[in-house]
Amino acid sequence: MQNTEKTIRDRRMKTFEVTYTENWIEQMLDYQVAESHKEVAEKLPLNCKRINNERFREIEQTGKYYRITEICKGGKAFIFEIK
Repeated sequence: MQNTEKTIRDRRMKTFEVTYTENWIEQMLDYQVAESHKEVAEKLPLNCKRINNERFREIEQTGKYYRITEICKGGKAFIFEIK
């Protein structure tokens, strides 16, 4: 019983907002439920990779990327560059 309770507690599903941006034009795609930002990124139709803030500043106005934001108070947002 303890293992089951721990597994359920460890696998808390969260809601994420997914935004697609190309050449600084944002388009809200949808909301997805998953355990992590990475899991959401793996479900997206275009191949993408998480990038750091420095790379984001390079492509912010001219590149294509997803922004995946956890929907909660103080939710984290990560940027995934589309390859």
